[in-house]
Amino acid sequence: MNGIELAPYWLVPLERVRRDDVRSFLGPGRGVYVCNAPTEEWFERIGHREILPSTLEKKRAIFSCMAPGSRWISPTFVEGISEPTHDWLDGNILHVGYGNASGRRAQLVQTTKLARWLFAHRGDFAYFLIYNLPLPTSAAPLLARFGSDVKVFVDYQDDYTLQRTSRFKNAVERGLRRAMDGAICVNECMVASFDSKPTCVVNSFADPASFRSAPLFDGMRLLYSGTLDAIRGADLVPALVQALRRTLARFTIRITGDGPLRHLIESLTFPEVEYLGLLPQPAFEDELKAADACLVLQRPDHPFSRGSYPSKIQAYARHGKPVLVLRSADGVAPW
Repeated sequence: MNGIELAPYWLVPLERVRRDDVRSFLGPGRGVYVCNAPTEEWFERIGHREILPSTLEKKRAIFSCMAPGSRWISPTFVEGISEPTHDWLDGNILHVGYGNASGRRAQLVQTTKLARWLFAHRGDFAYFLIYNLPLPTSAAPLLARFGSDVKVFVDYQDDYTLQRTSRFKNAVERGLRRAMDGAICVNECMVASFDSKPTCVVNSFADPASFRSAPLFDGMRLLYSGTLDAIRGADLVPALVQALRRTLARFTIRITGDGPLRHLIESLTFPEVEYLGLLPQPAFEDELKAADACLVLQRPDHPFSRGSYPSKIQAYARHGKPVLVLRSADGVAPW
């Protein structure tokens, strides 16, 4: 396999990012996108961190593929915020408020209000599209469509049944999948979860032509960002440095983000590695623009990778940056 050996993986260029025709999957009718969209108050409280725009970018892109007149409804369950949020906002995005409620009671209030709105307006739409099948929010579209021909689809970002430890929650989610009329999946591995139901695979919305090859050259600047954990390969950075030293005389790896393995990254003493912490969005964009190539070290053979897609690829693709990803020796490549 061509690339840099990083046993038991190989680091290789991402050759293309595939974009399926979401419009043909959803059809010409108007739909409702049931998907969290944080309010301005939420952004102000937690700060504009680098992880947020890459998470929201795919959501906006999916909504842009829906027919004119479609609506976005956000059951925004904001942990740690007990103050009232906006109730129903004018415009394309409607935020479901929970008043003075909090915790499970807030979820119940929002789910009830969501179900009532969807039921009252179901004659105006051809389908409801649920982002990531959250519990209990997913019950609202299923209840609201009862007795009608409105379809219910799911737009997956991650399959948490492959990571979540609760057997009960996993069983409920797998049961909900059987009630879906189709799914937007983030990789080919997820398609099998929906049997013979209609699916399409959308792992990014970049123009594949924007990707260039990623030749290695002395002095190159690499960017590694995102959640710092074992699934996403933060612990592989030392091996990566040793592998690159066998190929390049000079290089730098700039690391941003946060996670369980942050202490490991902070403890590294390689002169080629610099940890920048969790950056505000403008600073992250500056790092991205300055990078010669970007790294995705998510383990392709980890069970979670069968149901996920590294969201940072979307940000890298938007800037047309070369992307280096891991492949296992047996060729496992979910993305």
